Amino acid sequence: MALRRIPRTLVTAAAIASVLLIAGWYSLALPSLSVSEARKTCNWTPNDKVNFMFDGAKDWNVKERPESEVELRRRQWQDFVRNIPPYKDVASRFFGRGIVLLAGNGDTLMRTKTLLRALHRLNSKVPIEIHYYGDEMDDGKRQQLTKIYPHTVFNDLASKDNIMHSVFSTSLINYQLKTVAIVNSRFAEILLLDSDNIPVIDPAELWESPTYREYRTIFWPE
Repeated sequence: MALRRIPRTLVTAAAIASVLLIAGWYSLALPSLSVSEARKTCNWTPNDKVNFMFDGAKDWNVKERPESEVELRRRQWQDFVRNIPPYKDVASRFFGRGIVLLAGNGDTLMRTKTLLRALHRLNSKVPIEIHYYGDEMDDGKRQQLTKIYPHTVFNDLASKDNIMHSVFSTSLINYQLKTVAIVNSRFAEILLLDSDNIPVIDPAELWESPTYREYRTIFWPE
């Protein structure tokens, strides 16, 4: 099973809570599958055009994981689902509309500056919330970013005040922090962007699009 990155997303906080709870509780009711059973559902061949994030050259990506490891991760996921706080207990934390972005290291910081300049040129007033982990962000970096786009706020994902917590890996790409940023955002209606996305229209228009107004959730492929 290959890892895939989360797509750009326009979604409400209530929709996120519903998906987590419905998918989570549904998974608890399903019988457990072994690695070999799950692999039988993957019918593509090496020649099929499948957009994997990681190719078959990586041993850890193609070799079956030990059942003991799978069972450990299964129990961790089930414990997580059982302990998700009810949405009504945290609903007051979410308000308004805004962009959610992950940035902190040198590369993402430079890309974020480009994104913020694009928003400024579009005369956008949509607030943007930049999530980072621990000491990735300092006062100097915050000042650089807010000078470009004053409608910028920040959230440290390492803070204990967050609803959802996650560890930070120093050896792997921390894609899991995108989900953590969405859940911990202060916004009730979220537009998740990557730091290398360049807006060509004011993002405020997306919330007024017929598709979003009808379905309240939109996903774009990576």
